[in-house]
Amino acid sequence: MSEQTKAIEQDVRIGLDARMPARIKEIKEWLAINRRQWEEGLAHSFERLFQMGKEKEVSYLQVCFLRTSLLTGGYFYRACFYDSLYYLDLEPVCIDVDTWFVYQFFQEDVEGCIQKLQGRYKRLYPNDIMRIKELCNFYYIGLMKMCVEAILPGLLETKAYTGLKKAENFRILFGEYMGKAEVIDGLFYSDTR
Repeated sequence: MSEQTKAIEQDVRIGLDARMPARIKEIKEWLAINRRQWEEGLAHSFERLFQMGKEKEVSYLQVCFLRTSLLTGGYFYRACFYDSLYYLDLEPVCIDVDTWFVYQFFQEDVEGCIQKLQGRYKRLYPNDIMRIKELCNFYYIGLMKMCVEAILPGLLETKAYTGLKKAENFRILFGEYMGKAEVIDGLFYSDTR
């Protein structure tokens, strides 16, 4: 990593740490005001996935951010059912979840970072801009996790979910696709009834 890239990354982190708490508060307020709207859309996506996965025995439900969507500007998450082979499952059941309700301010935040840095550095390379997006996205992943955790308790009581063929060690994961994913706290379920 070049010295300029390290310096840019440090400047971005400092700027985001100062600016993002206010942005997160703003997004949380928007989410609270429009809760019914985004919950319905998110719940509908998961219900569709549950219907698609009803024939498959599943060991994992993973909700993960697609890093390629940083390049395309789509900001999609993928929700997938996997068997015990996880990523090696030959026939995963997946849907893409549109997250405009969280990412509506993302591009504005990235452009704000870029504008501040353009005054300090002669040139920002494509890799620098991608790293800026990745660092901004760190905060947005946290907001999306909060949204998923908010709707999960209700979804896990639906007929579509309870009718799934879940393996005994079924887990729900949240994170990045082919990257870091964590078990969402307290959500271990099995078909031991």
